[in-house]
Amino acid sequence: MGYIKVVEQSAIGEWLDAHRTGIGASEIAAVLGAHRFNSRLRVWAEKVGRLEPRDLSDNEAVQMGIELEPFVASLYQKKTQRVVDKAGTLLRSILHPWAICTPDYWLMDDDGQWNIPLQIKTTNAFRLNEWAEGPPDEVWWQVQHEMLVTGAPWASVGVLVGGQRFMWADVKRDEAAIARIISEGKAFWEMVVEHRYPEPDANSADVLTELFPDSAEGEELALPHEAVEWDGELVQLKAQRSTLDDQIQDLENHIKLAIGEAERGVLHDGSGAYTWKNQERWSYKPLYRATQHGEIVKAIANRSEFRVLRRSTRA
Repeated sequence: MGYIKVVEQSAIGEWLDAHRTGIGASEIAAVLGAHRFNSRLRVWAEKVGRLEPRDLSDNEAVQMGIELEPFVASLYQKKTQRVVDKAGTLLRSILHPWAICTPDYWLMDDDGQWNIPLQIKTTNAFRLNEWAEGPPDEVWWQVQHEMLVTGAPWASVGVLVGGQRFMWADVKRDEAAIARIISEGKAFWEMVVEHRYPEPDANSADVLTELFPDSAEGEELALPHEAVEWDGELVQLKAQRSTLDDQIQDLENHIKLAIGEAERGVLHDGSGAYTWKNQERWSYKPLYRATQHGEIVKAIANRSEFRVLRRSTRA
């Protein structure tokens, strides 16, 4: 066995303390820059104590996911005819102590041992397409990380989409992915230990605002040499974006002029159509008036109408 058992997830305080001492499976995609929403900079800031982990106790979607987990696990067992066993213990890799994970459930391997990690997920109906060909990238990396810690040759994922559709997929161990996790995870953890900032990524804007909410008035410093290169690329990209925005607006104006007073224009090759429909927007402005009995608040409603151009793939 290539891991040690650390603490049960039910001991939430101890589990949170232990979780700060390594990179968890749900965090590895962010560390690799492969997470759609999370940032390696946020993971780093939470590990070094610069930021507290986000409090999701009032997040209804998270709470419903927790409540539904046993139900989704039972669906997995029914659909796959595999027996599942509740896990929930934080595990630490012996060879790579910074690598930790807490599998949701276990499946039996070919030797009859409970050694195959099973992740249980819930998501909304709008994300159905993200699961059409298997788990999204961040979940795929999550189970690869669990396979690194546990040594498992494969793992599995079950997901309930929109409260109505159950889907599941097995994920094979990918040795190239495991090697990348080991290399980049080790380098990241060294940054945590040494309190060195990792490279920011596209998801870092919010965490930078949290890390540096205020400026020191009047303070000036010299930017690093690399900033000249950053500046050059930034100026160039913004100029390109401005040009692209102008080109997009120009082409949209051509289409609007072609549609004129009509509501819909069809492309002659049958590849799609454009609609330029009327829409209305209501805005409300509060009006406060003091009286002898207190303050009366009224709302003035303003209606505006405008046309919105949209493309449809249906001719």
